[in-house]
Amino acid sequence: METVIYFLFIISSIFMAITMFFLIKQKKIIINQKTIIIFIAPFLFGSLFFLYEKEHEGTKKKSNSNNQNIEITKDTIPPTRIKFNSESKFSLEVSNTYNFYEIIDTGFDLLIKKNENFTKILKPFGINERQMYNLDNYLKKELSFNLQRDVRPGKKYALFFTKKDSIKELDYFAYEINAEKYLFVNMKDSIYAKLHVRTPVIKRQQITGIINSSLWIALEESGLSTNLEIDAIVDEITEKIYPWTINFYKIYPEDRFKIIYDAKYINDNFYEIEKVHASIFLHNGKDNYAIAFSDQKTEDYEYYDQEGNNLRKFFLTAPVSYKRISSKFSNSRKHPVTGRLKAHKGTDFAATAGSEIYATADGVIEKADYTSANGYYVKIKHNNTYSTQYLHMNKKSQSFWKKNNIKPGKEIKQKDVIGYVGSTGLATGPHVCYRFWKNGEQVDPFKCALPPSEPINQNYIMDFNIERSKWVLKLDSILYEDEIMIDNTIEISSLHYP
Repeated sequence: METVIYFLFIISSIFMAITMFFLIKQKKIIINQKTIIIFIAPFLFGSLFFLYEKEHEGTKKKSNSNNQNIEITKDTIPPTRIKFNSESKFSLEVSNTYNFYEIIDTGFDLLIKKNENFTKILKPFGINERQMYNLDNYLKKELSFNLQRDVRPGKKYALFFTKKDSIKELDYFAYEINAEKYLFVNMKDSIYAKLHVRTPVIKRQQITGIINSSLWIALEESGLSTNLEIDAIVDEITEKIYPWTINFYKIYPEDRFKIIYDAKYINDNFYEIEKVHASIFLHNGKDNYAIAFSDQKTEDYEYYDQEGNNLRKFFLTAPVSYKRISSKFSNSRKHPVTGRLKAHKGTDFAATAGSEIYATADGVIEKADYTSANGYYVKIKHNNTYSTQYLHMNKKSQSFWKKNNIKPGKEIKQKDVIGYVGSTGLATGPHVCYRFWKNGEQVDPFKCALPPSEPINQNYIMDFNIERSKWVLKLDSILYEDEIMIDNTIEISSLHYP
């Protein structure tokens, strides 16, 4: 601004000098609007330049005077955010939550090491054992949190310091308990602590997939970004929606699915599935619809097909979580241990050693015992028609039986844990041999017509029809990847052929 005024002053002065030269040469005095402007302009711009310079100089003097006479304290410093290392997401989150506006020396997230606890961590910063004892008692009493027992290796923590007289003092620390919450402790004056629960964001998602090799890979190819979310969807499909209706150990190429669900996200990271509203699984040429519905007007719901039949059947299709079948029911199979040809009247489900084994239906324990061939095993009578048996459990299953009273006469519910996968008895590796009896005869459960489930209560059938129509319409509007490609081809072709 100063430069502009100065430039205008110079130009106007030149014009005034030229005008005066011509007037003197012509020996005439001409007074009109133009000559008045020419003579006034230099004085006007000169005055503005002088006033601007004076005001600017006064501001500098005032600023210097303030700097010399006013003592700078923490209270006079304008609030500024703490500067963190770019990887310090947890530290930054805690700082933003509790509004740390003071100058704090911190900067990075840390991890609890093996055999490390907060007594060891905080001791170098002047926190003695007495203070830790008081803190531990406070946390136990106020938050039911045990600072020694509830701290796990690999979990994040953050320390926040201030510098007083060149001495670093610990003011706060935080410990991430899990993705949902963390512990915040104020150590400045008197101890104060809080369990901070992060607010999740619920997002409606819809995905489709075509299975070429496995369900897991199909979900990965559908665009899900984390293994945690893929595992959660696999669990929903195989353990909660279709375990009674689809044999996931016999998936066919080109089997496909569509799913509409709500998921919880914390700090933009997937946390858990809130609810699967509807899905369709095309298996072996048949569309298997699943609509979430409650006929009791409660938050508890079941999954039903388009006709209102409950997908929950009398029997689960497998006694373990979805893995793979290693050996099917056979009337002639070479035994992997003895090498002899012998009927294998059971189905082997390979699974990780120690995996839970479930009862496939409600019933009563007939046996929980050990033999040299079966290893540790359980047999359940479900009714006068059906019985099941679960072989080759690990040795720890015996302790589990004692602790949970798993013995003859014990009533059991579908999907109750009855033992753990092992390789006891005549077994070459960890698996469970699942045997199925109908009217006293061992049969293949995958080829046996099993009892149906209860349909929807007729009092709620109209409510169900409304829900079914809404979700089926949404599912049918979602295209599979190969259908999208066909649509795109048709659209491109239409551009060439009117």
